[in-house]
Amino acid sequence: MIITKIEPQRKRSQRKSIFLDGEFAFGIHDEVLLKFGLRHGDSLTPERVAEITAYEEFRSAREKALRLLNRRPRTEKEIRTKLLAVDYGEETVQKVVEQLCDTGLLDDSLYAVMYARDIMARRPVGKPVLKQKLRLKGIPENTILAVIREVFPDDEQAFAFARALAAKRLERQEKIRSIGREADALKRRKQIADFLARRGFGWDTVRRVLDDLLQKE
Repeated sequence: MIITKIEPQRKRSQRKSIFLDGEFAFGIHDEVLLKFGLRHGDSLTPERVAEITAYEEFRSAREKALRLLNRRPRTEKEIRTKLLAVDYGEETVQKVVEQLCDTGLLDDSLYAVMYARDIMARRPVGKPVLKQKLRLKGIPENTILAVIREVFPDDEQAFAFARALAAKRLERQEKIRSIGREADALKRRKQIADFLARRGFGWDTVRRVLDDLLQKE
């Protein structure tokens, strides 16, 4: 097969249309054209065409992945899911992920630490809830355990997170209701206990927070 024409694409200036034996064969980016040194009159075997088009798919998938990462950090799972959703082949996606990991642009360990710190800084959760959030992001289990150990080095840290969260909740409640009656106190204890339980904190931690913040009641 002979390259009979290399024609710029009208709406995409960085892409070229390749014609073989007088018929359109495939479109490629200028990067691919230069990489393979394609010129008018070159002879291409079917194997060479397959190699060129495979690299074009890889380049396109890598560009898509970089655009996604430019918006915000992502996990390997998120990148794989996004690329597969737009019909890139599994082999191509694997190559893209491997290259991004090799260059440090994809790092599940670093992502997991940053993600966990952000959650705990904005609205803390207990260990079970944090683990589940990390699992949903596709973080490997061994990485999750390492992050949990960093975030919760001991029970005192869990207590500190829960207490800060409960104190904010109580402050909001006190702004909208009067306090002092026994019924109000019992109701408030239950509300705070349920709130912390939903956030994934264990009963021992919840009890300590209630005793610390509501002991006067």
